Amino acid sequence: MQRDPLGYVDGMNLMEYVGSNVVNWIDPIGTEGRKVNYTVKIDISAKIKTTDEGHINLSSEVTTKIIDLSPEQIEWAKKIFHDFKKYQNKIKGGCSKLDACTLVAQWALETGYGISKLARDHNNLGGIKHRSGYEKFGTKVKHVSHEENRTRVEISEFMSYQNLEKFYGNYVHKICVESIYKEVYNEDKSIKKGKEYYDAIQKAPYCLDTNYSEEIMKIYKKIKAFGICK
Repeated sequence: MQRDPLGYVDGMNLMEYVGSNVVNWIDPIGTEGRKVNYTVKIDISAKIKTTDEGHINLSSEVTTKIIDLSPEQIEWAKKIFHDFKKYQNKIKGGCSKLDACTLVAQWALETGYGISKLARDHNNLGGIKHRSGYEKFGTKVKHVSHEENRTRVEISEFMSYQNLEKFYGNYVHKICVESIYKEVYNEDKSIKKGKEYYDAIQKAPYCLDTNYSEEIMKIYKKIKAFGICK
């Protein structure tokens, strides 16, 4: 279960948001509730044993695991994965080796699988704020910003993109050009993947959430389990 991301705006009970139904509904950014369609994954394994008398005993084990990815979330993740893979063909240099699956998981966390206002209205999947030099990618727009582990709400200037390709271009520029992300590179200049990549991103000065890497890894494992990154 998750507490209200906006804190005490709806009262002192942090579980009161989404109609006090935090098991069946989610609200990643604290503004829009959405019902979760749980997917049940069942693993069945069989064991065959031969007794001393030569008889065969067959036993089975059934493991049921609930994975909270809805069909809509799976569809969104697949779309973004394949869309970015196509864009990668236009990238030159080391950033052409960015791992699409690693990025999809990060963007899924940032946007609640594409349902955040920044994602829907501005094609901003990474919560990228406006900075000087970003004008070639898009325009600036005022938007709610959650600071200090999302306990304080402010209005900040974020980037708005005409399309996802513009966002991809800005994201790649951030990672490959700006020195604060130098930790994403291995010693051989290749780019890290999965948890190593998220740990490197978390070291950036703007990242105040100490659980950022851990939260993305939960999503990364889910989308890998569903075979989305193929």
